[in-house]
Amino acid sequence: MLAPVLCTVTAESRNSMFDIPRVEEGVPEWHVARRYASRKRKLLLEFRCWTFNCNAPRVMLMWTLGKIIGCFFLLASVSAAQYPPVAGTGPLVEGGLGYSYVSMGFPSTSRVGMNGLDANITADFLRFLGVRAEIGYARTANVFNSGHHSDVLSYLAGPEFYPYRRKRLTLCVDVLVGGARVTGVTPNLAGSQFTGFVNKLAWDYGVGFQYSISPSLGIRFDTNYLHTAYFVSSGGIQGQQNLQAAVEMVWSFGKRKEL
Repeated sequence: MLAPVLCTVTAESRNSMFDIPRVEEGVPEWHVARRYASRKRKLLLEFRCWTFNCNAPRVMLMWTLGKIIGCFFLLASVSAAQYPPVAGTGPLVEGGLGYSYVSMGFPSTSRVGMNGLDANITADFLRFLGVRAEIGYARTANVFNSGHHSDVLSYLAGPEFYPYRRKRLTLCVDVLVGGARVTGVTPNLAGSQFTGFVNKLAWDYGVGFQYSISPSLGIRFDTNYLHTAYFVSSGGIQGQQNLQAAVEMVWSFGKRKEL
């Protein structure tokens, strides 16, 4: 730290310096002018010392603040170079809508093919785990030449796993539980047919893969086993073994972490 410098200008010295020297006998004029210039330089030096002494605390404060700010930016740049930026913690939300085909297995009868739509929403909370909810509807007309239609409305939710995920391709495995309302036609023991509907517990599990066309758009293919329930010929209710295939467009809201 610089030591304080005390420079004073007394009234006597100030008057003596500003007074124009008198011309003495026998003293050349050039010598008098030289003495006057020396006095002016001495006064200027004392004035500069006094000015620096008055502003010294302010100068030292600015110098110290400058060093602190410089060290802060240096440390910030070193930290940014050592540690990568942290990705956001919010989930990636995706919505899908597409075509669905269901091969419905009615008890005591043959299978019936149905066409419909599948809508879903998925939130990826982790790189390998998400939560999925979906609603599917499929329908066919004139079941068994009865003049009646048959349909299935499913509403399911559950976890979805991603055992394989790359920048554009993702393998999906889902296990969903919910309910399903099934309507249709069932032959009875008397040889006639009866209609009705059953709304029971249902579950679904399957695999699929999704290909990302762009950061916000993709296409997905799914194959699933869907378990529902419906009437048998005796009038009781029995489980149905159904197969489902779907293809859908997927819209992403957010940004998946690059791999």
